[in-house]
Amino acid sequence: MKSIVIFFTLLSSASAAAPDGGLPLVPAEPAAFTFLSEGPKQALAQVVPVAGRPFEKAWRVNTLTQPPDPWKVQLTTLSTAPVKRGDTLWARFFLRCTASRQESGEGRLTLVFETADEKHDKSIDLTVGATKEWKEFAFPFVCRHDLPAGGAQIALRAGFRPQTIEIGGVEILNFGNRRKLSELPRTRADYPGRESDAPWRKAALDRIEKIRKADFRVQIKDPAGTPLAGAKVKYALRRHGFGFGSAIDSSVLSGNGPDSKRYRETIDTYFSRVVYENEFKWHTWERHGEAEHARSLASIDWFAGRGIAMRGHVLVWPSWQYLPQSARDLREQPDALRRHVDQHIRDMVGRTRGRFTDWDVINEPFAHHDLMDILGKEVMVEWFKAARESDPDVKLFLNDYAGLANEGLDSPHKDHFEKTARFLLEKGAPIDGIGLQCHFGWSVTPPELALKELDRWGALGLEVQITEFDIETTDEELQADYTRDLLTLAFSHPSVTAIMIWGFWEGRHWKPDAALWRRDWSIKPNGKVWTDLTTREWHTAGESVADADGWISFRGFHGNYTLETEEGGKHRKAEVELDKSRPNSLVNF
Repeated sequence: MKSIVIFFTLLSSASAAAPDGGLPLVPAEPAAFTFLSEGPKQALAQVVPVAGRPFEKAWRVNTLTQPPDPWKVQLTTLSTAPVKRGDTLWARFFLRCTASRQESGEGRLTLVFETADEKHDKSIDLTVGATKEWKEFAFPFVCRHDLPAGGAQIALRAGFRPQTIEIGGVEILNFGNRRKLSELPRTRADYPGRESDAPWRKAALDRIEKIRKADFRVQIKDPAGTPLAGAKVKYALRRHGFGFGSAIDSSVLSGNGPDSKRYRETIDTYFSRVVYENEFKWHTWERHGEAEHARSLASIDWFAGRGIAMRGHVLVWPSWQYLPQSARDLREQPDALRRHVDQHIRDMVGRTRGRFTDWDVINEPFAHHDLMDILGKEVMVEWFKAARESDPDVKLFLNDYAGLANEGLDSPHKDHFEKTARFLLEKGAPIDGIGLQCHFGWSVTPPELALKELDRWGALGLEVQITEFDIETTDEELQADYTRDLLTLAFSHPSVTAIMIWGFWEGRHWKPDAALWRRDWSIKPNGKVWTDLTTREWHTAGESVADADGWISFRGFHGNYTLETEEGGKHRKAEVELDKSRPNSLVNF
């Protein structure tokens, strides 16, 4: 697979002098950073002199073998001053690559500003590409937490394919509330295939026309079964058959205030499926009481009444970090632990039987595998079978964050994901689909490479869903353009049945910068892309006159349609589900 690195162009020139008025959060000396790796066979690092640059020393990091994750090789330091949530921060560094095993000959580096605790909540997570010449990178961003001095970790991650890179002039400045993001120099992110006339785009639109639309015929009859010849019938797509969805929060959904009302209205208008972000995760479920369980289960009826599908997330997140105390208490009792997990699966799937369209059975088995370490990897097959026995009709998924990540490049994580899926298939697990998490930052996977990735997962013969999509960046133009492009790719791919964003409102979003609507409910550019595509460009509506036998014909997108007519002075309304498997239908008004 060809390697393509995201391109960056410096917008307002970041000269040797940083913007005035910023409080440094990182010491100027490279020695302030600590080098971390799993040993000298994996990577080496040293401080080297530099001439002709606005810094005199740089770190040279030589990654010898590709680790499973970029953070296995990194330079880290702690913040030297406190920061507040909402502070405007500005990061700048210089980078070059002197040797690389990337197919493009380029090197890579990820800059992270995160909490210095076990959560590692990030304010920026940015991957850039380096060439042989020194390049300057500058990015303003917003701090997401109140942190004391030493409460933030700054990491420079180099755990990619074998490469030698040099990093110098690293600084992070805090401007508090005295400067806006737009006032600070920044590097513009770009990606191949972003152009309006990029070749992949027309091919994708042609596929959408072919696989997401059909020629429909509907026969209109009155309650007595008489065809309504000559009736004028208005038809409109009410809910897409394709899963344009979002993660949601039950506390906002069930609230009584104006935000909750707007939250429900937005879901009803713009999404055809939803998934609870946390409510059905095992550790959350066990922590909640029966009253909260009842509220979560009752809400399913609200969605069902509106034709909005629900998926379940997640039955087993197999690490102690995400397992409830009841499971952690059994870590020294394998047999009891096996029974406890099985009982949980049967209980959760049984409670939602016939009400969820699909369940994530296992989440992130590459990074989280404590249960498999104790019970053996064959236990994953048992989990899928327990879920199938509890609901024969629900679709069962393997979910992970490897699928479209790493800018389309291969990785041990992706290989593990594919091997796990094939292992489940070979062992007879009733797996129906692959869930691809797609959490992006400033760096995204170019469309042509994303399409190849979708082809890779589609080749498994399983349904593919993009289950957790968001783009955390303050570059709203990049955010909107890539939202447009990934939506187009997903909707155009024959194996993909849904794309779910991981939250839509800034007031309740795990990564507020990624939201489609701001806290005050003003729509962002990426939100405008979502609404324009899903309810305007990819929409069907019109009017037709029934023939002598009561038939109307039209071409439209698959989904649930509302039909309306005036007959005998009465306004009549009906709904009908139309897709390629049901192109002809009968409606009795």
